[in-house]
Amino acid sequence: MREVRRFSLAEVDSGRGTSRLVREGRVLDFTVEGLLLEAQLELEDGSCLVWLTQDCPFEELLSVYLVGREGQLLDSVSAGAPYTPGILSIRAVGPDWVEFGFFGDAPYRLQVEPMARFRRWLPLGWGYHRWLARHRLTVNKLRP
Repeated sequence: MREVRRFSLAEVDSGRGTSRLVREGRVLDFTVEGLLLEAQLELEDGSCLVWLTQDCPFEELLSVYLVGREGQLLDSVSAGAPYTPGILSIRAVGPDWVEFGFFGDAPYRLQVEPMARFRRWLPLGWGYHRWLARHRLTVNKLRP
């Protein structure tokens, strides 16, 4: 995985906390939760992980979107809790995983699986945007 700068935001609605992703000048066909682009990482297959926050450090929401090479939404997860601060810090990157912190010092690993399948459990505070669906993203809390 490598860091890229292919995405920007359009149609930002700060009241709802949503916006639209723009990839190389083209507005994509879906709305995302987030007002601030935090990171963009490209996988070997050309898909990208796009990390967004609400830009509210005292009650932050982190959303991670897996966007296909043609601009289609493949999967997404989010993390947040009322009155819980969060600051994203990416600590290590592998070919299909990212280790990062968001809630204080708690380390997490986001894994991009090659095939989508039904997944049920995510760490406390995490959720899929589409619950009853097949997912390629998994999140695990690591031991400090």
